[in-house]
Amino acid sequence: MMRDPIVEEIRAIRRTLWDECGGDFEKYLTRLGEHVWVEPSRVTTLAQRRKQRQVASSAESSGD
Repeated sequence: MMRDPIVEEIRAIRRTLWDECGGDFEKYLTRLGEHVWVEPSRVTTLAQRRKQRQVASSAESSGD
């Protein structure tokens, strides 16, 4: 399997957060939710991604 340094970094951060929450899933989810409010511009919804794909697909179809 190919190693991906970005995936490894994300997993390390997730493990750190999990350990900081003492393995408590509710605390972990709360902690993750805090990051959404700190940097809301970095959060993308499924609806936003679908719209982006539609725009990109339309641009490719029209030859732009």
